[in-house]
Amino acid sequence: KESLSYAEEAYNAALEQYEAGFISIFSLIDLGKMLSQARESKLQANIHWFAGVAQLAYSTGTLLEDL
Repeated sequence: KESLSYAEEAYNAALEQYEAGFISIFSLIDLGKMLSQARESKLQANIHWFAGVAQLAYSTGTLLEDL
């Protein structure tokens, strides 16, 4: 979560700098890529966590009890 928050803050700051003419579009695009990668990493972590929970429920026989 920290990585995503940092990436969002960095991108938002860079967007303001770009709009003010202090940085190039290339710098903004690089930070946009970093933000996308941070979002993807968070999604992957969530997927792995939910898959682990599902595997645990399946292994313990509680998968169908919660439905």
